[in-house]
Amino acid sequence: NQFWKNKSWWCQPWSIILVGLFAIAFSWFLFMKVWLTLLLFILVVLWWYLFLHLAPRIYLSNNID
Repeated sequence: NQFWKNKSWWCQPWSIILVGLFAIAFSWFLFMKVWLTLLLFILVVLWWYLFLHLAPRIYLSNNID
């Protein structure tokens, strides 16, 4: 859709998902703490929801002609 065409490569859905998955995996391999990895997982899911779901919806709802 038009929202993603305006974004650079580092702000595309595939890069947002990969960075989130990498951060979760890195947290686990670096700290080996379930609570810390779970906290990061929750933050990443919120980040995904914000940038992959809400932002495009808000953009589309504001740009309907």
